[in-house]
Amino acid sequence: MSQKAGRAARRVACRDYTPANRAHTWLASTYVDGMSEREDIQQGLQRAQLLREEADRQMFYYVQQGVAAGMSWADLAESVGVSRQNLHRKYAKKLPRNLRKKNK
Repeated sequence: MSQKAGRAARRVACRDYTPANRAHTWLASTYVDGMSEREDIQQGLQRAQLLREEADRQMFYYVQQGVAAGMSWADLAESVGVSRQNLHRKYAKKLPRNLRKKNK
């Protein structure tokens, strides 16, 4: 499966689950008769990657909301348990231009 097709398949799988049970369901084994252990591991890694991407989208959303609400980078970073510099380095350039100048 190509990388592009894999992403499309993960997006389709994403729509099949509600947020409440998504993580638990995705991390559960999908091993079925006839499936090799290798295939099960590969599918598990793909699900874990999709969860990582979803978590990053949610982090960016809440960072953006925090900046728009006037929270400092230090306050946002404390909520996540990382340094202010680390959070700023990861998300500041992704913010819309009108929010980049806030909270410098």
